[in-house]
Amino acid sequence: MTRGLADVTAKNYKVGQSHYLRFGAANNLATQQLFPPSAATVLAFTAYLFMLPSFLSYNTTKSYLCHAKSVVTMLGHDGKSFACPRLAHALRTIKRERGSKVRAKRIPITVSLLATFLPFLDPSSTKHSALAAVLCVGVYGLFRSGELVPKDDSGATLLRRHILWDVDKVTIHLDHSKTDPFRVGVDVVIYANSTDTCPFAAFFRHWEAAPKQHPNAPAFQNDDGSAFTYTQLNNSIKNLATVAGLDHTRFSGHSLRIGGATSLAILGYPAHIIQTLGRWKSLSYQLYTRMSESTRKLVAQKLGSVARAKERNFFGGMALNDAYSLSLDTIEAVWKTK
Repeated sequence: MTRGLADVTAKNYKVGQSHYLRFGAANNLATQQLFPPSAATVLAFTAYLFMLPSFLSYNTTKSYLCHAKSVVTMLGHDGKSFACPRLAHALRTIKRERGSKVRAKRIPITVSLLATFLPFLDPSSTKHSALAAVLCVGVYGLFRSGELVPKDDSGATLLRRHILWDVDKVTIHLDHSKTDPFRVGVDVVIYANSTDTCPFAAFFRHWEAAPKQHPNAPAFQNDDGSAFTYTQLNNSIKNLATVAGLDHTRFSGHSLRIGGATSLAILGYPAHIIQTLGRWKSLSYQLYTRMSESTRKLVAQKLGSVARAKERNFFGGMALNDAYSLSLDTIEAVWKTK
């Protein structure tokens, strides 16, 4: 049943589910009392979470309840006890007592900002060429960073056998991703655009210089041929932000994906095109079926046209606060004003 979930989702769910099992063991509850639980048991679990010494926030408590409900429903129960009105009241109390964690919103790495970062990299370094390739491919392809580089040293996410080169484009095959839990796979095509931020050129330079070139080698490599990792990407982005005089704490690997979306919004592309290019789940049935290759190529060329920002105007005239507050619900308002 868990294979029906994306890997990262299944991994996150295990945290709350482990808490649920520990709660049952601490209170000597039989398996039948946990699966399915009564409304009273769910309330008791909520109280258990509230009293943990780690002082869980309202958001985390809600997430752990969701994780517990997931395993209950996967075992064939309806999970209706998690919809108890008393539970909703208890959660409101926790929200008032603990509040919600407010995460600092990430600043997008737009194409303009990408053009500012790249000159700081040494093209003779394999590690730096890998970083440049990931940055460019990530922004232009609206990739989740985990689709390009592994979260740890356990192995590469993307291998050389997943890459297919053509004259002016490269096709990147993803075996699976967050919105592809059934491992159907999807091809993302990246086009050349003859600019300083050209993702095709940046990737090809690294491809040619990679120490290991067999099909099962990582697509993005360090000087020793090991996989370039998410931790390296995250730290490098923060370092580049610092050098550029920006607040490094507001950047992460996710800045690539939202940067590509923000750049498209600045250019005036409507939300449905941005959602399709970014492979958001809400339009997953339309992936690569309702947008012609000529349109995709034109998008790549237009993205390259905004590679240079005047007077550090990285966000198309938007204030910084507006740039990092964009979401799929508000992004369409950007292009409507263009």
